[in-house]
Amino acid sequence: MTRVFIDARMAVRGLGIASAIERLEQALAQRPDSTVTVNRSAHGWTPRGKLDTVLRSGFLDLDPRLDPRTRRAAMVHYFGNTCPLQPSPQTLVTVHDLMMLGSHSRKGRMLEALLVPGLLRRRAKVVAITSRTADSLVTRLGLPARNIEVIPHGYRDLPVWDGPRTHVMMFGGSGDPRKRVDLGIRAYVQYAARARKDALPLVIAGRAGLSPEHLALTTHQAVRIEPDPDRGMLDRMLSRAACLLYPSAWEGYGLPILEAGEVGTPVVYDEGADIPQEPLGRHVFPARAASADAFASSLAAAVANGPVHNALSGRPTWSDVAARYAELYREVAS
Repeated sequence: MTRVFIDARMAVRGLGIASAIERLEQALAQRPDSTVTVNRSAHGWTPRGKLDTVLRSGFLDLDPRLDPRTRRAAMVHYFGNTCPLQPSPQTLVTVHDLMMLGSHSRKGRMLEALLVPGLLRRRAKVVAITSRTADSLVTRLGLPARNIEVIPHGYRDLPVWDGPRTHVMMFGGSGDPRKRVDLGIRAYVQYAARARKDALPLVIAGRAGLSPEHLALTTHQAVRIEPDPDRGMLDRMLSRAACLLYPSAWEGYGLPILEAGEVGTPVVYDEGADIPQEPLGRHVFPARAASADAFASSLAAAVANGPVHNALSGRPTWSDVAARYAELYREVAS
């Protein structure tokens, strides 16, 4: 039995990392060969992700060997783009992406302060969730390829809703321009104008990323906003959606695409966007251009197609992912 302490302090509610660590924890709990304790305490990391509060939290000075919470653990697993300055050999780090590295954005500063210095000491084993991230770790940070393993997120084998698909769904975003919420809304308005009485309503999950300009576009009578849906509501909305609009310009992974595939919901995304291949299954309908017209056409095709059964077959489940992590835990702990 390998005792593992998973530090997921950067798994902020509402982000894909938070969903992923929840799924991984559930899958690991079903295994007899490892026992895990998960830390979700931000210790100063606010929901808005202010870097200065993390710097004051003492994270950079943390030595996992001296952390009292890890005394009974054989190893520590940092999950969520963080790594302390003093990683021990019994440390595993899961890196989601390095796309913002070198930028002046909040996420870029976080990577530069909370992930890169510890990784460059080259003592920790590293998991990359996509092959693109693994390449970046080698080419941009110079990490040895032998220290890196690619383990994509898994999927849950969920039943596909056989009832009527009642709406089109889109996430409201987090205010990040790369989410291109305005593109999604404009595409829906074009789709509704073409489909007329046959158009399904648009439901936007979350209000946080909606600017006054976005709200001005949502005056269409068939647009509804669910301001703060919980996980259960999100799952129901996604499983009963005829399509998920996903206009993002780039993603570190794109977990909502994978989660839509779990319940057979078609996804419309920008074919030219910087999105990894790992979450893309047989349920995706690419828009040929980042335009409202192209998205509206793909949206109509996705709605007409209907649910996609077995969209993710052949890809790893969360049980498969947990098995690979358990193997790594044994290796790192020894």
